Amino acid sequence: ATVDGFDPVKNEWDKEGTYAKVPQEGDYGVVKNSITGDVWTGGLKKWSAATKTWSDPIVKRAPKGVRFPYAFDSKRNQIFGLNFGDGQGYGEKAIGAIRVPVDGKESIQVTFKDSDAVKQFIKDEPTYCGMDYDPDNDRFLFYCGQGAGAGRVFVIKPNETNVWEMSVYAFGPGSATPPDSGGAGINNRFRYVPQLKGFVLLARGAENLYFLRTAEAPKK
Repeated sequence: ATVDGFDPVKNEWDKEGTYAKVPQEGDYGVVKNSITGDVWTGGLKKWSAATKTWSDPIVKRAPKGVRFPYAFDSKRNQIFGLNFGDGQGYGEKAIGAIRVPVDGKESIQVTFKDSDAVKQFIKDEPTYCGMDYDPDNDRFLFYCGQGAGAGRVFVIKPNETNVWEMSVYAFGPGSATPPDSGGAGINNRFRYVPQLKGFVLLARGAENLYFLRTAEAPKK
């Protein structure tokens, strides 16, 4: 539960005890609010970047929670979590999805319209995945990359209801297929980079980086 900080400018650790410990049952930090800098944990505890304090704002929880991954939806000011089972290959063999308005007090269950992509997601039983929000196209991209799923990116399209849509990303001609991510998984090494207008993937520690452009980069 200990939280430590490192100052890259001074090249030294912050003084021990500078930051409060993660509250009991807080779990690990899983997503950052890109607007405020606040950090949420898998247990839905929130760390405020402004006050440097922890809080437990969620008093009403969805029936089926999510362990990881999560991403911040800047359009709707909410975080979204999606996994299969418990995200690590255990638990109930079912999709778990929730959205959490960051200024609210509840986590809300999200379900998906039936589609071939949903069936494929269930068949894949993805573990140790990565996901991030694509603000240019108002969608989440989710990636596992294990086995036959290497190169298969799931697209989650949010809306103002609690029933969303899932599809499989259609790559352009000549696109490269990254290698199998292996049993260790992606673990969120699949991130949207605003300056590049796309996603960067590190499939394995000893592999090259892969880049997926999702919008036109701004002209210099």
